[in-house]
Amino acid sequence: MLTPREEEPQIVVPLADVIVCIGRSAEEVEKLVSSRLERMLSQIDGVEYVYSMCAPAWRGDVRFYVGQNGRRA
Repeated sequence: MLTPREEEPQIVVPLADVIVCIGRSAEEVEKLVSSRLERMLSQIDGVEYVYSMCAPAWRGDVRFYVGQNGRRA
């Protein structure tokens, strides 16, 4: 009568963390690293978006579309 459904389905969202330490101010990291890396990472097949944060190091999260195999990149 009812189709069983899982309450919390396990959906795999491939994600990669990228950290670049260059020991500069957040402003310098943004100018020297951020825009270049964001552009390069967003060109990888299957990437949905790139989120980044500048500090003395650059940290970015690369999120792939659901169902993509992030290991191929």
